[in-house]
Amino acid sequence: MNPELLQAIRTVLRSTGSLKLDAVLVGALASELAASEAQGLAAARGTFDADFAINFASWKQFDALKTSLVGNGFAADPTIEHRLYLGKESMIDLIPYGPHMNRNGELLWPSSQRMMVVVGFDEACAHTVESRVGQGVTVRRITVPEFALLKTIAFLDRHASGHPKYRSDAEDLMFWFRNYGGGSEEGRKYCLSEEGVSDVHFVDAGAALLGIEVGKMASGAADLRIRMFLQQTADLYGPFLNAVITPGFDDNRPGVHSLCTAFRKGYEAVRGV
Repeated sequence: MNPELLQAIRTVLRSTGSLKLDAVLVGALASELAASEAQGLAAARGTFDADFAINFASWKQFDALKTSLVGNGFAADPTIEHRLYLGKESMIDLIPYGPHMNRNGELLWPSSQRMMVVVGFDEACAHTVESRVGQGVTVRRITVPEFALLKTIAFLDRHASGHPKYRSDAEDLMFWFRNYGGGSEEGRKYCLSEEGVSDVHFVDAGAALLGIEVGKMASGAADLRIRMFLQQTADLYGPFLNAVITPGFDDNRPGVHSLCTAFRKGYEAVRGV
């Protein structure tokens, strides 16, 4: 981790602590830490930003945190309300969630009037672990199933709105479809039948395990969106597969589709068809 990003995280934790707010790391950095800690893997893509989900009680609290961070060297983005920068490379996103800040899973930013979908954040942030990111710096982060839950919803939202980042959302999901359940957890891949999952090849078993874990935590609102995602991934030439298949490499399409099918089977074993 570059020193600027570590300093940014340290400052966010110090400021949220002084305001008695709980900050949970939810974005690509959470995935990167999970990959390294659980399986010694390098993440699919390195990141120079940190996304924090925070259960604010009011916009006044949100503004107080931004003021504190600006007072400690951050620069606020002039157009994106939840984004701040420290130095030349490091970026922080502050994502409000919880009953005080959204209605029906949607967050309305007061200045820009932009809408952000925050479905899934309540259950994702209820399941956290701690990661050490530097000398004396420990941060709470979501685990891989929570990350996958949020990424399925982010993919749908960004693809529907035409936001180009939907491609990186898809890549992040594929990384874990391929790698979940490795290392010390690999023995679980032999026990899928005990979870009600059958007809899944061993190479796809990690994706099925991930589907099981996501199915166990998803709220009703998240379930509706995940099922939309599963419908898309069932299409061999649908938006998700098109996002992760490099042009000219269509021979990879059946293997990716098989992983998506395994994830669906795991999810439906828990939630029903």
